[in-house]
Amino acid sequence: MKGKAISMRFAGRIFLSAFIFLSISHMVRAQVTPPKSVPHKMTHADTLKMRANMRRIVIMSSKRLHSQQMPDSVVYQSFAGNVKLKQGKTFFDADSAVINSVTNIVEAFGHVFINDEGKTKINSDYLRYNGAERKAFLRDHVILKDATSILHTPELSYDLGSKTGIYEKTGHLINGKTILDSKGGIYYGESHDATFTGDVRLRDPQYTIDTDTLLYNSESKIATFTVPTVIKVGKQQKVLTTDGYYNLMNKTAYFGKRPTLIDSASTLIADEVAMDDANGFGDARGRVVYKDTAQNMALVSGHLRTNRAVGALEATELPVAILEQEKGNSDSLYITGDTLFSGRLSARFDNADDGKLHLNDFYLPERKADSNGVIRPSIQVKDSIITIVKPLHNRPITTDSLAGATETNNMVAFKSLGAPTKDTSSLRSPLAQDSVSIIKYPVVRPAKSVPKNTVNIVKQKRKKDSPKKQEEDNKKNENNSDRYIEAYAHVRIFSDSMQAVGDSMFYSFKDSIFRLFKNPVVWTQSNQLFGDTIYLFTQNRKPKRLYVYENAVAINRADTFPTHNFFNQVKGRTLNVMFTNGAIDSIHAKGSTESIYYITDAMNKYTGVNQCTSDVLDMFFINKKPMRIKPISDVSGTVYPIQQSDPNDMRVRGFKILEYRRPKTKYELFQPYVIPVPPNPTGRQKGSAKID
Repeated sequence: MKGKAISMRFAGRIFLSAFIFLSISHMVRAQVTPPKSVPHKMTHADTLKMRANMRRIVIMSSKRLHSQQMPDSVVYQSFAGNVKLKQGKTFFDADSAVINSVTNIVEAFGHVFINDEGKTKINSDYLRYNGAERKAFLRDHVILKDATSILHTPELSYDLGSKTGIYEKTGHLINGKTILDSKGGIYYGESHDATFTGDVRLRDPQYTIDTDTLLYNSESKIATFTVPTVIKVGKQQKVLTTDGYYNLMNKTAYFGKRPTLIDSASTLIADEVAMDDANGFGDARGRVVYKDTAQNMALVSGHLRTNRAVGALEATELPVAILEQEKGNSDSLYITGDTLFSGRLSARFDNADDGKLHLNDFYLPERKADSNGVIRPSIQVKDSIITIVKPLHNRPITTDSLAGATETNNMVAFKSLGAPTKDTSSLRSPLAQDSVSIIKYPVVRPAKSVPKNTVNIVKQKRKKDSPKKQEEDNKKNENNSDRYIEAYAHVRIFSDSMQAVGDSMFYSFKDSIFRLFKNPVVWTQSNQLFGDTIYLFTQNRKPKRLYVYENAVAINRADTFPTHNFFNQVKGRTLNVMFTNGAIDSIHAKGSTESIYYITDAMNKYTGVNQCTSDVLDMFFINKKPMRIKPISDVSGTVYPIQQSDPNDMRVRGFKILEYRRPKTKYELFQPYVIPVPPNPTGRQKGSAKID
């Protein structure tokens, strides 16, 4: 037995040695030639498990812990004292908390704090958090902070997955110096976009915006309007709009759907308005109506551009300026041309700037949707303007400024406004310092007034002033008479008592003088006056005095019969015409004068014709008709009996009837310009040609 036992122990030792040897050999082989591992394919169950682990709420610390099992077998864990929880990269702090381990719902109380990935931080007094859906409801003294803004609200629903917050019981948003209040709102943390509803008010140091719905991006600081909105600037400036946006960062704005801009002295209405406050540019398009209450002037056009920094205004596409008369007088004065300018006289003549208006540097291109789907036009600054807007109802696009803003096609291609095609070099003004400022917003008040003894220094450094500073100087120096209007190409003027045409015109509010250049003609009742240049002095927008330079001719129809060719005529190098109550009182001609005067008796019958020449001649009117002539110096003349005179031969040099150029009604000025064609020799009117 003893030998058998020894044999068995010996055999066991051999087996154990063999097993150890085989194991070591297997391990060595495994290290030398490891088998290829088969990749584990993640199943749907594995994905759900991973998500569950990520959404599992981990208790990091707490001073006290208590567990309680309810009758429905649900176990509630209560924590108190410096409670810290974690779910993924989101951390929760509170004074106390209760966790439902089955539903993964947390209720936290007192000094609740959420730190969501270090990007969004929320404080409140109460929290109810659904860990499975990652949705939180916070109540009482809720404060949400991110990289750009701070939101205060009584209650907030926040989705940590989409970074979206919703409040319905008023909210107070602080974004730098901008403060926004509303009844409700939705805030998207990822894009920093927000939609505010109900009594929305946005306050900025320079603006206040009141509306019912406002889209706002706290990162780009762009406020977008979709409903009726009121924007107030200071105490007297206001914008009424239902569409558009304002970029509070770079001070650009766009207003669509026919906004109204109001300030202390002017009102502007247009289909759309774009602004660049940083540079002082403005662009209004489509049925533009501008009202200057200080000057009693209105302006309508299809396109209006401004440079507020230098106080300049330019109107194109059927522009018409209306100079209103004093109260009780309905005889307003209408002015039109291919282009109208308005500005300040003092800036035009006193400033050392080169006079470039720079309006061509600003334009508004076609509206397009941005990355967030919001349709905003990108306001661009370029050297020229070639902006094409899609026409209505697939109508062809036109580049003719005269065809713009009509019922058939009120969307046009906007050309750059360069120098006039006709020679008006003597009229073109340096408009860099024009005065009309239709959009005075925002206004930055100067901190101190400039001392009188530093006026020259300010003028010398004016080029270096910012657009805002230039605007302040414009407003400080502006007065009712320091203004002018300039028009060129196909100028027409109409009032009930006077009409005029010319190639170009300059009107000063300071001296109330209309300066007409290049083939100008003026009509007053039955009188026609023309020459190379005409200065028309007015008082209360009515003719007071008229001065005709070079090749001056005055023609008065002697009677009202259109078949009669009886015309009283005066020709001279210059004519000085005086008016009384809008009617001609006398004509003073100088320089190689000629005259034709029809003589009448006491019965007002024609008895003869006086034809004479002299160096100087005076013609006097009574009841709007010539009653006496007085030639002076070197007089030579003849009186012909009426029976021995041929009216067609009684003509001074340069005589011509230009009635076909005369505006017949004020409504003609609102229509595209038509080239007038003189009547043919038979007296029948030829057809008219429309200008291209």
